[in-house]
This record gives sequence, structure tokens and C-alpha cells, in this order.
Amino acid sequence: MMDIKTLKGFKDYLPKDCLIRIHIVRQIFSVLNSYNFDLIDTPVLEYSELLLKKSGDESEKQIYRFKDNGGRDVSMRFDLTVPFARFVATNSSSLKFPFRRSQFGKVFRGENSQKGRYREFMQFDFDIVGEDSFRGDAEILSVVYYGLEEIFLNFIEGINKKFIIHYSHLGILNSFFEKLGIKEKSLFILRNIDKIDKIGISKVREELLLKIEKEAVDSILNLVSLQGTFKDKIQALKSILGDNDSIKRVEDVFKHLSLLKIQDSFNLNLKISRGLDYYTGIVFESEVFGSNMGSVCSGGRYDNLVSSFSSSVQKVSGVGGSFGIDRIKDIIDLEKFSYIKIFVTKARSKVLIVNLDSALQNYYYELATRFRNHDYSKVKNISCEVYFKNKNGKNIKEQIEYALNKEIRFLVFVGQEEYKENKMKVRDLTKKEELLLSFEESINVIKCNEKLLCTPF
Repeated sequence: MMDIKTLKGFKDYLPKDCLIRIHIVRQIFSVLNSYNFDLIDTPVLEYSELLLKKSGDESEKQIYRFKDNGGRDVSMRFDLTVPFARFVATNSSSLKFPFRRSQFGKVFRGENSQKGRYREFMQFDFDIVGEDSFRGDAEILSVVYYGLEEIFLNFIEGINKKFIIHYSHLGILNSFFEKLGIKEKSLFILRNIDKIDKIGISKVREELLLKIEKEAVDSILNLVSLQGTFKDKIQALKSILGDNDSIKRVEDVFKHLSLLKIQDSFNLNLKISRGLDYYTGIVFESEVFGSNMGSVCSGGRYDNLVSSFSSSVQKVSGVGGSFGIDRIKDIIDLEKFSYIKIFVTKARSKVLIVNLDSALQNYYYELATRFRNHDYSKVKNISCEVYFKNKNGKNIKEQIEYALNKEIRFLVFVGQEEYKENKMKVRDLTKKEELLLSFEESINVIKCNEKLLCTPF
């Protein structure tokens, strides 16, 4: 018999798992919608030449690449940024710049799988292209902040102390490498700096010493390890590099975040350099304290990515980020964040119409439609189902067990007596109480729990 199992790094999602992912996507979408980002989509498959052009050595090793039925050399997208750059190059004549893009979908990387890191996973990306200013950088960073705030439902007291957004600017690092006379090795250095939090500074030092003199390595590691307040770090950088456009850019971004009163959730961290070739300016990563899962939202500015795909397209600067949906879900699954999982999976306040009478089958489905389409003081689309009539006739115990298994909160009972009176018995399985109500009164009961209602995405 065939051994049935999923591939390593790939996983099935049960209904409760999908509810969490939908919650995350919905919260991010609400933030992006408030910033007026436009939703797009791109194919899962792209020509390998396109993806390999800007993937970087590490990503190139992880790309799922094969020949399709037409003999074309194709690959599955490893992120949503490179396909988006191709999208802009292909559709530039139809887009109005600056263009604000949002997109969610699955991406694929053949890397070592572990908790929070899979070979198939979902991302939610957001970008602003056609605008090169500190305002654009700051706006993207503010989306990260408000996105994380929405995902965690504002339940955490002092939420700005529960996650941190680290950011840096590659221009600062590259200016320093140029001062040291090793600018030609900048990509090698940046890729290793990016590994400090993953493998430790000692191992990174060993890697850097393979190609760079000890004195320069010490200077680099001292620079990226700067401590203190934002002001302290800026003063230290100015003392080393003098007047510098990248330092000025970081200062302006910080002023914008301060204007929004969210600056305390951001940390200037020069160890953040990202591992991909296409970043050119500000870069960032974010972490949730206590999760040990790595970054949940990362990104940065890319100035030359779009034009690298088409000679007919002029330089289009872009900046953006990407929320890792599956990694965030894994964090919510942690015991300390499980209250969110409980909230979301119980949040739909679903209704089950108990199947009591064969003569009332049509009425049950009419009633379910009224629940689904009702609009009352912003309580709309109450999810509802009718329990199918089974061969054994009515079995109330079986139907209650079904409701409990699906965490359906409200049971509706309508027999001949209730039907004649245009009433229904509504049983709240959470409070273990039952009331005889009209339809409008039943909506009022559900409305009292409207904070627990989820409308479909």
C-alpha cells in the first residue's frame, strides 16, 4: 500500500489553522487598504532566467527549477518582489506612479524546513514604486508597525514593547566599506553581516577573515555593534563618516516615525543588511519578543530592480516589505499568544439550525439565508448552516456534538409550534442558556456578542 504523507517542508492546514491565516491576512489587508494600496497578483511560475537574475547565491540554491511540458526553463517564485518588478516592467504603461501595490500568495524555497520556516509558505507584500523619498521609506515602516498591531488585535498591553522593528541603511554600510578601501567586497560583507543574529558574531568574523584583513573586519564588526539611543548612534556614525546622505535619510525617517508617535518600536540596527542582491537603501526586519522565530516582516528599498528587467523602462525606485503569514501563525500558536488563536477560532459565532422536522426543510434553508444576508447595525453575514437530514431521522444529541466539534456557538431550534408562532429557540452553548425569540430578537442576542463576529475576507 502507498505510504501517504506530505512532502517535507509542505503541510496541510486544518480549518482552525486556516482561520488563523485568514485573520492575519484580513488584518494586514485592512491596514494596507487604509493606506490605499492596490491589490494585484502574479503567476507562481516565471522564467528561470528572470528569477535567477536577482535571487542571490543563497536563494538560487533554493529555487524549484524544472522544464515544463513545452521545454521551457521555468522556476517557482521564491518571493513576491522579483515577480512584482517584472510585473512593473511589463505593465509600466498601464500604471500610474507612484504605484502602491499589495499582494498575498504562496512562494516556494527548497531550504531546510523547521518551525517558522517551510518550503511552501504564504507572504503578504506591500510596495511603493516610482517614489524615492524618506517619506516613502517611513510610510512602509509605519505599515509594518500598524500591521503587527492589527494582527495582535491590540490585546497586548503596551504592544510597542512586544515587537520591535530593526532597520538600517545599506548606504551607510557601503560608505564605510568605501572608506576602508574594500567597496568591491561589499556584497560578500553584507551577506555575512546578515548572518550575525543567526550564527553568532564569532562565526561571521571567521567568514569575513577569509577575504578581508583583520583590522578591517574588527572595524566592520565594531560599527554594526553600535549601542545606545538613536541619537547616540547617529552621532557616532557622523563622527566616522561625516556628512552623509544615507545618515540624513535615516534621521528624516526617524523624524517621520516620531511624528506618528511610534518611534519607540523602531531600532537602528546596522547588523540588518538582508541577504538579497537587489536592496540598495533602507532595509528592515521585525521580531516578536519571546517567539525565537526570526523576522516576521522584512524588506527594504530597491532602486535598480525594475529597470534590470527591461532596457525600455527607466529607473523606477521602489521600497516595500513582506509579512510572513505562516511564521506569524506559528507565533500565535505559541502558548503565550494562544489567546489570539482561541479568540479567532471561536470568533465567528456561527449558527446551526437543528434539523427537527422533515416538513420544515424548506423553511430551515430560508431561515439560514436570512441569517447569512441580514444587515443589522453592521452585524452582517452571520455564518449559518442547516444540519443535513440523516437516514436515522432527527438525532439532537448527534447535532449538538457536531456543533461543539465545529465550535458553533448558537443552536436554533424550530419545530411546528415555534414555526406557527414565528419564533425560534436559540441556545447559546457558551452560556448554556436557551431563549424563545423572534428572528429580530435572535439577531439582537448575537449582536451583543458582535466583538466576537468575523465577517468573511
